Amino acid sequence: MPPLTLMVLEALANDIETVKTMRSHGEANPYGLALVEEDRVLGAIRDLLADDQVEALQAEWPDYRYSLVPDAAQLDSARLRRYWYRPTDRGWEALREGEELLDAYWDAHPITFPLAVQLKGLWRAFRWRLPF
Repeated sequence: MPPLTLMVLEALANDIETVKTMRSHGEANPYGLALVEEDRVLGAIRDLLADDQVEALQAEWPDYRYSLVPDAAQLDSARLRRYWYRPTDRGWEALREGEELLDAYWDAHPITFPLAVQLKGLWRAFRWRLPF
């Protein structure tokens, strides 16, 4: 597996995420950060925060606004779990530099789905063709 910091940056590439959403795998078999203990993911986030590669955001409801959390690298794990994260310019640069490593990892470890999920998908796709 690539370094956890790189895996976290990749998880943030499409949108802001929380620790929970970074580790979510939906109906797929666990993959990527879902295979890693949460404490290790939090450690990688702390490292990225300290190196100014990600920033922590606090959600402000009901306005759907986010404000930066100062000194987030110093916070305890419980508080880090509540925040959202996004890459900084330095984080985007690190992600681009690690792109080949990530591609090799995902080529060797494709996302898979349990058989029951695959069969459910087939049923949805072909049920209209069945005579009953």
